[in-house]
Amino acid sequence: MQYFPIFLQLRERPCLVVGGGETAFLKVALLRRAGAWVTVAAPVLEESLADLLARGEIAHHAGPFEPALLADKALVIAAGEDRNTNRWVAEQARRTNIPVNVVDDPPACSFIVPSIVDRDPITIAIG
Repeated sequence: MQYFPIFLQLRERPCLVVGGGETAFLKVALLRRAGAWVTVAAPVLEESLADLLARGEIAHHAGPFEPALLADKALVIAAGEDRNTNRWVAEQARRTNIPVNVVDDPPACSFIVPSIVDRDPITIAIG
């Protein structure tokens, strides 16, 4: 078994998504469905993320990733456009023992996000 299957309780726990594009939006949506408090770190947000921010549903760090943003985070997802930045985010998260996923880069991840079938109250994860 390459990965230990696990379901994390993220309700009302702070999580960080690095990146402001469509991929970041999809990850933010998943985290919010799990009840997480999400901060997005990106100089610019695509429209869907900007709408969430305007409604007060996410927090936004309007700049590049900084290691200080990891303070008190339960989980981090690196979903930016730049592979090197995503890997740097992952390295910083691992240094502080925060689970990190780098979208489309499994070797840089400490966890992967499986395919999800959500039929609340039943959730199936396929990896």
